[in-house]
Amino acid sequence: MWTTRGELLADTGDAFERIMAAAVPAFFNVPDDSNAFDRTSQGRGPEPEPLAVGTIGSRTYVFVGFERIGGIMVYDITNPRAPHFEQYINNRNFAIDPAAACTKGAPKSPACAAAGDLSVEGLLFIPAASSSIGVPLLVASHETSDSVTVFRIDPAT
Repeated sequence: MWTTRGELLADTGDAFERIMAAAVPAFFNVPDDSNAFDRTSQGRGPEPEPLAVGTIGSRTYVFVGFERIGGIMVYDITNPRAPHFEQYINNRNFAIDPAAACTKGAPKSPACAAAGDLSVEGLLFIPAASSSIGVPLLVASHETSDSVTVFRIDPAT
């Protein structure tokens, strides 16, 4: 996290990789187009790319999408000097190898659809006041799977 003047407020360090390694240990740093273990560590790692910021109630959150392994991490950044990890969501089906199921540039097959969401490319936060259902939404677009997922954000109980 940086200020508009370039002052570093907080750094997640290697938290992204640690969280992903705990969530899907057999698929650590796989690319978006195969299930090859640890193939992206020497290059871009999980490649955090798109992000969206939104306020829900009195809290501010950042949603970080990952182009390689996929999925979205949610951090509470209400206190930007102490971001707090909340959740990692990944709709990728690691039981299916996207190298065999998906062909880039070709129409998407049912097998590719079964691989789930591959390669988060864009995120859009929609606040409750702008949502047609009255609750916040997060829209994620995916490059490799050509899919769009809409997440409904309900307050934790």
